[in-house]
Amino acid sequence: MRMACRYRNLLTPFSFGAPGHYASRMAHLAACGRARLALTMLLLASAGCVENTLTINTTEPGADVYLNDQYVGRTPLQRDVTWFGKYDVVVRKDGYQTLKTARWYSTPAYLIPPLDLAAALLPFPVISSKEWTFDLAPSPAPESDTTALLARGDELKGDLKSSEYTRAPATAPTTRK
Repeated sequence: MRMACRYRNLLTPFSFGAPGHYASRMAHLAACGRARLALTMLLLASAGCVENTLTINTTEPGADVYLNDQYVGRTPLQRDVTWFGKYDVVVRKDGYQTLKTARWYSTPAYLIPPLDLAAALLPFPVISSKEWTFDLAPSPAPESDTTALLARGDELKGDLKSSEYTRAPATAPTTRK
């Protein structure tokens, strides 16, 4: 955008004109320069920004989410992204199996230099968002049959072996058969 200045083409201070004409011409040129500087600063200040967001959802809301071993919140959640690359994701919820996986958040093309400078100077915000959705599987129900558990304990008890370094119990066993 060009600003109109009356004396833009007059470069030499030696011209014929009324006394004081040169001083007013120079003052006008200085005012035009200040106006251009102010307009440039205004355009830079009103430049947009680049926003990168990541939304994480799960099939069961309320799961705890960890990105690169850092707790980030409960689902559903939205987070600003400042780092592009591989994320180690852990999703946990009581009653469901813990999900451990890795996901990539790739760099948008407009953030590769030198395009990133142009994207930052645009007069409107540039928004990039990604959504990750994870399916949580219910954890298997624990065995409620105590006879199977006792049978497994007896089986393991038979595998115990003593050595010459094992001490005899100091007291009599307290359990009864």
